[in-house]
Amino acid sequence: MKSGKKVFAIWAAVLAVVAAAAVFVGVILPRTSDGSGGANGEDHNNIYDWFYDAKWVPLEEREDYEDYLDLDRFLYFKEGNVTRGISDENEHQFDEDTLFFKKYFAALEAGDAAAYDALFSDAYRAEHAKTPEFTPQMTYDRTVERISSDYFGGTSSYTYNLSYKFFHNDGTFRRDVYSDAERTLYIVLDDSSGEIRITELKYYT
Repeated sequence: MKSGKKVFAIWAAVLAVVAAAAVFVGVILPRTSDGSGGANGEDHNNIYDWFYDAKWVPLEEREDYEDYLDLDRFLYFKEGNVTRGISDENEHQFDEDTLFFKKYFAALEAGDAAAYDALFSDAYRAEHAKTPEFTPQMTYDRTVERISSDYFGGTSSYTYNLSYKFFHNDGTFRRDVYSDAERTLYIVLDDSSGEIRITELKYYT
């Protein structure tokens, strides 16, 4: 009787392994071989390193643009327990440091590396290489959360958490996060140069 139970347990374990393999082949592999593979044909060992093919055309010319328009592309401002959406009609109600992020996302959607680099202070750029060219990026679920603000020595500074997701991320701009996932950025702004610029940017682990 015990022998029969042992044989049954072995067969159950074998079937479990086969089922797991079927799920991997039927679900995981198609996701990385239907155009969502590595940008520019790169191969990656980590399943989460696979990206969609890079499209070096304006967003409006992409075949998936209509699907992108169905997502929440609003920019939301959060401070404390209050969250508000920013639109062309109400942007006059927001401070300059908050509206700064409209430039951030405009640069991403345009695929404009020069405009993106211009958002950073000279001191930051002196320590960090220029951003490589990247394709127009489709971002959504965008939220800027002001953590603190300060004024000292004639300089205003602001600390933010910035979060957003990529639709069909191709990895040309950010390879630290895959499509439809989120990794929050810690950003410090100040106006020491006469204009608001990013002086610090870190990725939360």
